[in-house]
Amino acid sequence: MTRQWLAVLGFIALTTVACGPASEEPPQEAPVLAEQEAAVCPTCYNCNNQDPSYNSCSTNAYTVFAATPIKRGTESWGYVELRYNTACGMNWSRVHSYVSGQYSMRAWVEQGSTKYGEATYWGPTLDAWSRMQFGCGINTRACACITRTEVDTACACTPWG
Repeated sequence: MTRQWLAVLGFIALTTVACGPASEEPPQEAPVLAEQEAAVCPTCYNCNNQDPSYNSCSTNAYTVFAATPIKRGTESWGYVELRYNTACGMNWSRVHSYVSGQYSMRAWVEQGSTKYGEATYWGPTLDAWSRMQFGCGINTRACACITRTEVDTACACTPWG
Protein backbone atom coordinates (compact mmCIF):
# COMPACT_ATOMS: atom_id res chain seq x y z
CA MET A 1 0.00 0.00 0.00
CA THR A 2 2.86 2.40 0.84
CA ARG A 3 4.52 1.77 -2.53
CA GLN A 4 1.27 2.61 -4.31
CA TRP A 5 0.98 5.94 -2.46
CA LEU A 6 4.61 6.76 -3.21
CA ALA A 7 4.03 5.96 -6.87
CA VAL A 8 0.93 8.20 -6.95
CA LEU A 9 2.76 11.06 -5.19
CA GLY A 10 5.72 10.65 -7.54
CA PHE A 11 3.43 10.82 -10.57
CA ILE A 12 1.72 13.97 -9.25
CA ALA A 13 5.07 15.62 -8.55
CA LEU A 14 6.43 14.67 -11.98
CA THR A 15 3.27 15.89 -13.73
CA THR A 16 3.34 19.20 -11.84
CA VAL A 17 7.01 19.76 -12.66
CA ALA A 18 6.58 18.72 -16.31
CA CYS A 19 3.34 20.55 -17.05
CA GLY A 20 3.38 23.40 -14.57
CA PRO A 21 0.26 24.79 -12.95
CA ALA A 22 -2.87 25.00 -15.08
CA SER A 23 -3.46 28.63 -16.02
CA GLU A 24 -4.38 30.89 -18.89
CA GLU A 25 -0.75 32.03 -19.28
CA PRO A 26 1.54 30.14 -21.66
CA PRO A 27 4.41 28.26 -20.02
CA GLN A 28 7.88 29.77 -20.19
CA GLU A 29 10.02 28.05 -22.76
CA ALA A 30 13.08 26.24 -21.53
CA PRO A 31 15.66 24.41 -23.61
CA VAL A 32 14.92 20.70 -23.56
CA LEU A 33 16.69 17.86 -25.32
CA ALA A 34 14.55 15.97 -27.80
CA GLU A 35 14.77 12.71 -25.84
CA GLN A 36 13.77 14.50 -22.63
CA GLU A 37 10.87 16.26 -24.31
CA ALA A 38 9.08 13.00 -25.09
CA ALA A 39 9.31 12.01 -21.44
CA VAL A 40 7.77 15.25 -20.10
CA CYS A 41 4.97 15.71 -22.66
CA PRO A 42 1.55 15.01 -21.20
CA THR A 43 -0.42 12.27 -22.85
CA CYS A 44 -4.06 12.21 -23.72
CA TYR A 45 -4.91 8.82 -25.11
CA ASN A 46 -7.82 8.81 -27.53
CA CYS A 47 -7.94 12.63 -27.68
CA ASN A 48 -6.83 13.11 -31.30
CA ASN A 49 -9.75 14.15 -33.47
CA GLN A 50 -11.98 14.79 -30.43
CA ASP A 51 -14.07 17.93 -29.94
CA PRO A 52 -12.39 20.13 -27.28
CA SER A 53 -15.78 21.43 -26.11
CA TYR A 54 -16.91 17.95 -25.00
CA ASN A 55 -14.06 17.16 -22.63
CA SER A 56 -11.87 18.85 -20.04
CA CYS A 57 -9.18 19.89 -22.54
CA SER A 58 -10.92 23.18 -23.29
CA THR A 59 -10.73 24.05 -19.58
CA ASN A 60 -7.49 25.81 -18.62
CA ALA A 61 -6.37 26.02 -22.24
CA TYR A 62 -4.57 29.10 -23.43
CA THR A 63 -4.26 30.91 -26.73
CA VAL A 64 -0.81 30.44 -28.29
CA PHE A 65 -1.43 32.87 -31.16
CA ALA A 66 -4.43 35.15 -30.85
CA ALA A 67 -6.55 37.01 -33.35
CA THR A 68 -4.86 36.31 -36.67
CA PRO A 69 -7.26 38.22 -38.93
CA ILE A 70 -9.30 36.54 -41.65
CA LYS A 71 -9.78 39.20 -44.33
CA ARG A 72 -11.19 39.58 -47.81
CA GLY A 73 -9.36 42.57 -49.18
CA THR A 74 -9.58 45.21 -46.46
CA GLU A 75 -12.79 43.81 -44.97
CA SER A 76 -12.23 41.84 -41.75
CA TRP A 77 -14.47 38.77 -41.58
CA GLY A 78 -13.13 37.30 -38.32
CA TYR A 79 -10.04 35.76 -36.78
CA VAL A 80 -8.38 32.42 -36.01
CA GLU A 81 -6.46 31.37 -32.88
CA LEU A 82 -4.17 28.46 -32.02
CA ARG A 83 -5.26 26.96 -28.67
CA TYR A 84 -3.25 24.59 -26.44
CA ASN A 85 -3.86 22.75 -23.18
CA THR A 86 -0.73 21.86 -21.22
CA ALA A 87 -2.46 19.11 -19.23
CA CYS A 88 -3.65 17.30 -22.36
CA GLY A 89 -0.86 18.31 -24.75
CA MET A 90 -3.50 19.04 -27.38
CA ASN A 91 -3.81 21.84 -29.97
CA TRP A 92 -6.88 23.02 -31.83
CA SER A 93 -7.98 25.92 -33.97
CA ARG A 94 -10.66 28.35 -32.80
CA VAL A 95 -12.32 30.70 -35.28
CA HIS A 96 -14.60 33.68 -34.66
CA SER A 97 -16.72 35.35 -37.36
CA TYR A 98 -17.76 39.01 -37.47
CA VAL A 99 -20.09 38.48 -40.43
CA SER A 100 -23.77 37.70 -40.31
CA GLY A 101 -26.07 36.07 -42.79
CA GLN A 102 -25.53 32.82 -44.66
CA TYR A 103 -22.01 31.48 -44.29
CA SER A 104 -19.91 28.54 -43.18
CA MET A 105 -16.67 28.24 -41.23
CA ARG A 106 -13.95 25.59 -41.50
CA ALA A 107 -11.21 25.16 -38.90
CA TRP A 108 -8.20 22.82 -38.72
CA VAL A 109 -4.62 22.54 -37.42
CA GLU A 110 -1.54 21.83 -39.51
CA GLN A 111 1.65 20.03 -38.52
CA GLY A 112 4.14 20.12 -41.35
CA SER A 113 2.20 19.66 -44.57
CA THR A 114 -0.55 17.57 -42.94
CA LYS A 115 -3.99 18.92 -42.04
CA TYR A 116 -5.69 17.51 -38.89
CA GLY A 117 -9.06 17.80 -37.18
CA GLU A 118 -10.91 19.70 -39.87
CA ALA A 119 -14.44 20.65 -38.86
CA THR A 120 -17.08 22.64 -40.76
CA TYR A 121 -19.89 24.68 -39.20
CA TRP A 122 -22.91 26.02 -41.08
CA GLY A 123 -25.41 28.62 -40.02
CA PRO A 124 -25.59 31.53 -37.65
CA THR A 125 -22.89 30.46 -35.15
CA LEU A 126 -20.14 33.04 -34.61
CA ASP A 127 -17.59 30.68 -33.02
CA ALA A 128 -16.24 27.35 -34.21
CA TRP A 129 -13.24 25.11 -33.59
CA SER A 130 -11.37 22.21 -35.08
CA ARG A 131 -10.96 18.82 -33.50
CA MET A 132 -7.88 18.35 -31.32
CA GLN A 133 -4.46 17.08 -32.36
CA PHE A 134 -1.55 16.18 -30.06
CA GLY A 135 0.92 19.05 -30.25
CA CYS A 136 3.42 18.91 -27.37
CA GLY A 137 6.81 19.75 -28.89
CA ILE A 138 5.37 19.67 -32.44
CA ASN A 139 5.41 22.75 -34.67
CA THR A 140 1.70 23.47 -35.21
CA ARG A 141 -0.45 26.25 -36.63
CA ALA A 142 -4.19 26.92 -36.70
CA CYS A 143 -6.06 27.69 -39.92
CA ALA A 144 -9.62 28.66 -40.75
CA CYS A 145 -11.82 29.79 -43.64
CA ILE A 146 -15.04 31.75 -43.60
CA THR A 147 -17.26 31.35 -46.67
CA ARG A 148 -19.99 33.89 -47.25
CA THR A 149 -22.68 32.44 -49.48
CA GLU A 150 -22.72 34.12 -52.90
CA VAL A 151 -19.76 36.35 -51.94
CA ASP A 152 -16.40 34.60 -51.49
CA THR A 153 -14.15 32.61 -49.15
CA ALA A 154 -11.43 34.13 -46.97
CA CYS A 155 -8.81 32.03 -45.15
CA ALA A 156 -5.94 32.64 -42.73
CA CYS A 157 -3.44 30.71 -40.59
CA THR A 158 -1.66 31.67 -37.39
CA PRO A 159 2.14 31.68 -37.26
CA TRP A 160 3.79 28.32 -36.52
CA GLY A 161 4.18 27.62 -32.83
